[in-house]
Amino acid sequence: MLQALARALSSLTRRPSDLAARVGSEEFAILLPDTGDKGAANVAERVHEAVEGLMVKADGENVGRITVSVE
Repeated sequence: MLQALARALSSLTRRPSDLAARVGSEEFAILLPDTGDKGAANVAERVHEAVEGLMVKADGENVGRITVSVE
């Protein structure tokens, strides 16, 4: 699950200076240097959309969805 989430977040970083990283057990951050409020809000919306489509699997079976909160 963490690897799928990391791949989804990394796919949203488009500039060489952007960085998606795991900072805690279940915490990730996306650093967007020189990005204004509108640009950050746009990325946050794309994060919600990307994560919404992820499904948690256990033993090859779907067991739930991942949710995200953005601060």
